[in-house]
Amino acid sequence: MHSALVEYETPPVAGYGSGDHASELAESRTRVVEAPATRRTYIASSTMTTAEVSRAGLRITFNAEEFTAANRAWRRHICNLSAPASVDALTETVQSTVDFIGKFGPQLLDLSNLNPEKVHCEHLAALLRATSSLKKRVPGWSHALEVAKVAVNNAGQDIDDVLFGMSK
Repeated sequence: MHSALVEYETPPVAGYGSGDHASELAESRTRVVEAPATRRTYIASSTMTTAEVSRAGLRITFNAEEFTAANRAWRRHICNLSAPASVDALTETVQSTVDFIGKFGPQLLDLSNLNPEKVHCEHLAALLRATSSLKKRVPGWSHALEVAKVAVNNAGQDIDDVLFGMSK
């Protein structure tokens, strides 16, 4: 196996950065290891976040394209103020979050860069509920809760309703 240090940017997603707002994009430096027999790319370290990933958490194997697609999937409705708040749409957000965590682990579900002006409060609340048992292992989970509170206020909704059980 050989390794190379690569940089990649998460593709622009509404609410997470796009176009000239490159500073808002999640950038990371990752050690990528390619297995010669399978030509699969394996990520040997996490994206740079404020949380440290333990050595045990570095057993995650995936390729960068799969990671990008899964990262985009859980953000799809969260970073879209006009997303529907239907049961189906909220279920899609939760399912894509659970799929992401199942494939890449909670340490790579980075919630630290969410902007309260650009997130859908109900979808973010659904994600927070789905990940509440992992909140100590998800980078930026507490920050995302604060973002959700601001987003709920911005949407003119009741915090105690949208964030029932989490707002205090």
